[in-house]
Amino acid sequence: MAWLLGVSYLFALQILLAVSQTTRRCDGLTSACFQVYYEEHLDTAWGYMFPPTGRDEFVGLFIAPIRSGWIGNSLGGSMRRNLLIVGWLDDNDKAMVSSRMAPSNCTTWTGGTGGINLSGVGLFGYATHAAIKPVDPSNPSSSLYQHTEASMHDMSPVDAQSSTYDIQLAELLNAPPLLPPKPTTTTDPNPTPTEPALCPGAPRPTYPVFAAKGWKVSPVLGRLAGAPRQIMVDSKGHLLVLQRDIGVTGHEVDSTGCLMWNSFHITRSVHVSRKYPDFISLSVGSEGNLDLPSFDPIIGRSQIRTFDMRKLPEGGVAYNSSYGKVLGYGLRNCVGVTEDRAGTVFAVENSLDDAHRIIDAVQVDIHEDNPAEKIYRLGTASSPNESFFGGYPYCYSVWNEADIPNADPRLDAGDYFVQDPNGKYTDAWCNVNSAAPEALLPPHAAPLDIKFGVRPDDTNLYVALHGSSARAETLGYKVVAIPGTYSEAGGWIPTLDLTASKRGTTDIFFNHNETECRGGCFRPCGMAFAPNGDLYVSSDTSGEVFLLKPPPAAGPATLTGAVTGSTQT
Repeated sequence: MAWLLGVSYLFALQILLAVSQTTRRCDGLTSACFQVYYEEHLDTAWGYMFPPTGRDEFVGLFIAPIRSGWIGNSLGGSMRRNLLIVGWLDDNDKAMVSSRMAPSNCTTWTGGTGGINLSGVGLFGYATHAAIKPVDPSNPSSSLYQHTEASMHDMSPVDAQSSTYDIQLAELLNAPPLLPPKPTTTTDPNPTPTEPALCPGAPRPTYPVFAAKGWKVSPVLGRLAGAPRQIMVDSKGHLLVLQRDIGVTGHEVDSTGCLMWNSFHITRSVHVSRKYPDFISLSVGSEGNLDLPSFDPIIGRSQIRTFDMRKLPEGGVAYNSSYGKVLGYGLRNCVGVTEDRAGTVFAVENSLDDAHRIIDAVQVDIHEDNPAEKIYRLGTASSPNESFFGGYPYCYSVWNEADIPNADPRLDAGDYFVQDPNGKYTDAWCNVNSAAPEALLPPHAAPLDIKFGVRPDDTNLYVALHGSSARAETLGYKVVAIPGTYSEAGGWIPTLDLTASKRGTTDIFFNHNETECRGGCFRPCGMAFAPNGDLYVSSDTSGEVFLLKPPPAAGPATLTGAVTGSTQT
């Protein structure tokens, strides 16, 4: 196969496409024609030209704005199971293209799953980072920062076939390189801060970031080689950061909460219950968007199990063995797990993508505003309720009840619904048999971590919303607080009822405009509190860790001055 990497000034393609379609477009310089998918929000396109039937090669085309970090696609759909091809411009504007190893043997096209159907409609995945280049732009094998946009589209390779394929390929290979225009502005992309830095010497943030009234924020780590995911503060005050493909790194923290820059390394990190330190809780998510077999708790997916470490044999055990007691099942993808002061385990669930509802025998797309993400109270790790059922894979929580007009009786926010009300499992069955959540979060907000405040006067539950572009307007990309109170025994109770929780969160740490994050935003992943209430937050799209200083007392979230940075790399 051959690949061409373009930026917006290379090809004068006037592409006006519907989001779910591809269109044939030709380059005015070489007359080479491609079947092109165009992402209008990012002004970015992916093109393909196939030879006549009987050959297993093709020419690919990437088109993106010069400011883009990298652009890529996968052949056959999901990027986790197919051949991955990515490209970018290095610091000298040289095109870099590399293919990546992926599971399922798909790099050799032999025995792989989900490959391209050359005679019918195929599924193509795509992804891009709109702002940040790879860790080492001059190395084709460099690690990449987490994408800011990713999805899939259909295309027929037959529509992309060209009878003059060999002629066009020769012209493209012999065409001279095109050089980018020289910058015409001298504006400093990093404005001078208007107040002293919270952590002197720390890197500036990649994107402008904002904090609630009374809070202060500063990066403490930047451009980490591995996308930082989960973080925690250990008993000696070290900041531990779990990085993809690297492992866990440890960092010394000074008296102000900033880093001392003499890091050490450890191998693993395990979350252990503070109240019941002999028990660990482990979550396993769904296998794909809809995992029907996980309805059976014996399968060991879409659930959380607890293990008594005193009873585990040498050599370990299988997750779904009798050593693991089911704390909750029917939980589609609970990435964030925490416990309150009484030792009760709470989990936040990422719910279904591409949801629909059968209305008058017609499948209606309702994914834009349904289903809700949600927070569950599961019980204690030492005494698990092995019958706790969260509803998945048949029952989902309502966010926008207007999308489900055929419910009888009428459903409110927080009630359960099914995609097919005429099937074996109904709305009524779900609302009787599924455990009610404690709070709701917007659809596709992608909550990845939850933590309770640690100061005696902080009774909030904090949630890191990774954000998603799975809807017309992006949302999430922030840390929010859910108000609550503690009982005398230390059990946390949300202040608002389930329906009111839709409007009851407070933005603590956020981007300028969460609806415009296809072009790049920080994306919170993990959170960790220091004993004094300092909050650390990781962002995988920008390779950063931030420090947030809380106010002396809680206050309303009010937009304050930004800590600014540059999206240029």
